[in-house]
Amino acid sequence: MAASWGTAILLLVIPCVCSTVFYRDQQTWFEGVFLSSMCPINVSASTLYGIMFDAGSTGTRIHVYTFVQKMPGQLPFLEGEIFDSVKPGLSAFVDQPKQAAETVQELLEVAKDSIPRSHWKRTPVVLKATAGLRLLPEKKAQALLFEVEEIFKKSPFLVPDDSVSNSFYVFKCELCIIIILLPYLLPYHTFGEIISSE
Repeated sequence: MAASWGTAILLLVIPCVCSTVFYRDQQTWFEGVFLSSMCPINVSASTLYGIMFDAGSTGTRIHVYTFVQKMPGQLPFLEGEIFDSVKPGLSAFVDQPKQAAETVQELLEVAKDSIPRSHWKRTPVVLKATAGLRLLPEKKAQALLFEVEEIFKKSPFLVPDDSVSNSFYVFKCELCIIIILLPYLLPYHTFGEIISSE
């Protein structure tokens, strides 16, 4: 009997250790089996999560990243990602900033469903705006970003001081993702020690 339980648990754990990108319209392996707060994906202390919003001209995209730090003092590596998006982008709500923020709230629900509740308070959430917002008048762009930041502050996640910015980023490189999120994932002194040793 013990062997049977061990086999069952092993079969549940194996999918968690594979680097994977899940799209929200796909059914992930644990949907319908576990509550979001009980999601068994890597709930150890060495597992870190990060939420990155890419506010583009045609839509807003959320990337929920899972990182694993195998050894203290080492850079964590990217293990998996859950992705979703909404259209249109924030710039389409140039005169309706609160409606723009509502689209971000919708995507935050994806993060809440994807990250174990025990990790919410230590999971940083950031938004980097790309071309769409940079083409708007500065005051209108800042009004949109202000409303997004207010939504972040009402969420259960960790909101850094500079969580929302109108800067251009391209999320194609794993190292770039880690560099953006790492200062929020690790204590400041640990981050400095790792960077100086690399």
